[in-house]
Amino acid sequence: LGSLSMNAEQIAPQEWVIPALVNHIDWDAEAGFGKLQLSNPDQKWQCHTFLEPCTYTEFRAESTGFARVIPSVNTANKPIYLMVGFKPDPSMKALYYVHADFCPIDGIVDQVRALVQCIHHEGLREMVEDALSLQAVNRYFWTCPASIRDHHCTAGGLAQHTVEVATMIACSDMDIPDKDIGLAFALLHDIGKVQSYEHGEVTPEARTIGHEGIGFNLLEPLLEKLKQDDESYGNTLIELLNGTWSRTTKNRRPLAIGRVVNAFDQLSCERNLIRRG
Repeated sequence: LGSLSMNAEQIAPQEWVIPALVNHIDWDAEAGFGKLQLSNPDQKWQCHTFLEPCTYTEFRAESTGFARVIPSVNTANKPIYLMVGFKPDPSMKALYYVHADFCPIDGIVDQVRALVQCIHHEGLREMVEDALSLQAVNRYFWTCPASIRDHHCTAGGLAQHTVEVATMIACSDMDIPDKDIGLAFALLHDIGKVQSYEHGEVTPEARTIGHEGIGFNLLEPLLEKLKQDDESYGNTLIELLNGTWSRTTKNRRPLAIGRVVNAFDQLSCERNLIRRG
C-alpha cells in the first residue's frame, strides 16, 4: 500500500493515524456515506468515510488534524482507504499540509512555503501562515488566476504571480525589518482575488470594493491580532493592505515599502504579458 509519510503512526494492525489536511468532501446524505481526500506534502489518500461532516462540526473541508485510516484493497487489487475517525488540530496550519500538486504550476507550493519561512519576525511570519491557511484562502489560492484576461490569467496564476513578487523582495537589499514587512505584503497583496472571480467574471463585490477590500476584510482579524502583539508591524501592514499607503499616509515606512512592492508587482505583470506574446 506504500509508506505513510509525515510521521504517520500505526496504532493497531492495519490502522494508521495520519496528520493531514481534509479536502473535497463529497457526502451522500441518502447513502450516509462520503468520499474525501486527505493530503500532506508527501502524499494524498482518496478515502471513504461514514463520518458525517455536519455531525462533527470540526470535521470539514480544509480542516487539519489526525485521521484514523484503515487501508485495504478493492476487487481490482488497488489500494482503498476508510477513514474511521478524525481529531482536528487547529495548531496544524493548512499551508504546510497542502500537497505539491494542488497548484497546477510545478514547484509553486514549495516556493510559497519557502518564502514564508524567509520572514524573520515570528509574529509576522505566523500571521502570514495563518492567512494562507484560512479556509477561504487555502481552498482557491492555488488554482485561482491572477486576472480574468490580463496577466497570469490561467489556473495557478495568482500563486505564481505572488511567488514572483515575493521572490524579488526576498532578493532585494532592503534591511531585514523592512524586507519582512515587504515579504508579508507581497505574499498577501492579492489574496482577495480568491473571492473576486466567479464563472469567468469579476464578482459584484469585487467591482464595488476591489480585491484589495475583499482581502483586507478576510485578513482583518489576523491583522488586529498582529497589531496587539507588535503595534509597529501591525500598523504598517494594515496601511499597506488597506491601501492607505498610496493615498493618505504620512508614514514614510509603508509608503517606501509599498512603492517597492508595487514596482515588483508591475514588473511581474509585464514580464508575464511579454512571455505570452
